[in-house]
Amino acid sequence: MMNFDFTPVVQKQGAKIVKGLFIMCVPVVILSFFISRPFGMTFLQGTVLGIMDTLIMFRGINKALPYADNPQKGLAVMRRYRWYRLIAVSSIIVMLLKQNAEMLGAFFGILLTHIFLLIQLTFIAYNLNRKDT
Repeated sequence: MMNFDFTPVVQKQGAKIVKGLFIMCVPVVILSFFISRPFGMTFLQGTVLGIMDTLIMFRGINKALPYADNPQKGLAVMRRYRWYRLIAVSSIIVMLLKQNAEMLGAFFGILLTHIFLLIQLTFIAYNLNRKDT
C-alpha cells in the first residue's frame, strides 16, 4: 500500500474535485426523478447535502494545512471541522425529518456523493502513482 500526499491536490484542485462530483451526480439525480418524484426530490437534497459535507471537509483541510509543522494544532482544526460537518448534516437531516421527507433518498444521495468522491480520489492517487514511476 502506497501513501500519497493529497495536500497539493486539495489546495489546487479542490474546486475541480467538487465540480467533478457534481457532474457525476447529475445523471443519477435526473434518473431518480424519473423513478419517483418524491424520492427524486429527497435524493437531490441528499446529494446537495453530501456535496456540502465535502466542501466543509475541504475547507477544514485547507485551514489545517498551514500547521503542517505543528501537527497537534492542525489536528485540533480538523477535529473542530469534524464537529462542523456533523452539526451541519444532522441539523439538515432533522429538518428533513420534520418535513416528513423520504429519508431513504437523502441517505442514498449522501452515500452516492461519498462513493463518487472515493472514486475520484482513487483515480487521482493512480495518476500520482503513475507520475512518480
